[in-house]
Amino acid sequence: MLPTRSSRSVRQHGEALAGQWGMIPPGATDRVPRSKTTGRPLSTNNARRETVATAWTFRFPWARGQRCLIPAWWYQEPYWGISHTDLMTSTPKSIPWHFRRADGEPWALAGLWSEWTDPSTGEVLPNYTMLTQNCDGHLVLGLMHRPEMNQTADRQDKRSVVPIERAD
Repeated sequence: MLPTRSSRSVRQHGEALAGQWGMIPPGATDRVPRSKTTGRPLSTNNARRETVATAWTFRFPWARGQRCLIPAWWYQEPYWGISHTDLMTSTPKSIPWHFRRADGEPWALAGLWSEWTDPSTGEVLPNYTMLTQNCDGHLVLGLMHRPEMNQTADRQDKRSVVPIERAD
């Protein structure tokens, strides 16, 4: 799925709804979120679990309990497969790793949803974001994403989506 493209999320009572992946901040004038200072597109595809309650784009849907489940057959993370110190001596490249459930069922990824009204057309556009959490201590997920050269191993911020089990 690509940001700002329509895909499906599940919300309230199992209702499946097509929406834009990439949450549109309150007061935005365009469906592509942009920085107020630089005008550059913002990445609102993911919301950090630790700051979702205070981040401008996500705090209102979070406070209103607008949680959703995002169905996905797999998700992808970039595997680096090198230690932090190897960055100084090599030209690292990532390898995309696809994560699938062992039982073959789709994932249910934790997310937030909102609705945005286009000020020029009045169209109501459902939109959503995936919650992510730090997974530095995880044996496999801690190897994903590019190591930050200016951070020690204990200060890396390796993140991944939050899968929700069917029973939960």
